[in-house]
Amino acid sequence: MGTYSYFAQPIENISTNHIILYELLLREWSDERQAWQTPASFEINAQTLVHLLQTALAKLDDHHVSINLTAKQFADPVFTLAITDFVRENMLPRQLTVELVTCPEFAVLKHVSASYRAAGILLALDDVAQITCMRTSKTCCLM
Repeated sequence: MGTYSYFAQPIENISTNHIILYELLLREWSDERQAWQTPASFEINAQTLVHLLQTALAKLDDHHVSINLTAKQFADPVFTLAITDFVRENMLPRQLTVELVTCPEFAVLKHVSASYRAAGILLALDDVAQITCMRTSKTCCLM
């Protein structure tokens, strides 16, 4: 496992020029290139993700953030518990948005999303996941 960090990309309301949230983009250090790069795999473990999230929040003035999860991470009970516990203890409701970069099976999405929503976590489909989900399912409602 490599060295990871989140890089915060501000998302602004173009009418007000006010930052509405930061998208936390996962990067991995490359010794070979001596630079941060997009990781080959986003499948980091729950402990690493929570540590990275905690580190990022300590550096940001606004704690409205979004993170990307794969379908596998989203559905993993250990992951779900780690993220929901962290949010309940360290964030206000609706400060964290989880963006799914791959769309899980609809039954899994419906079942697991209840735990995230109960912790005040918002859910969204990343552009790629949205296209995939819409091709494989007639509806993809997270409620």
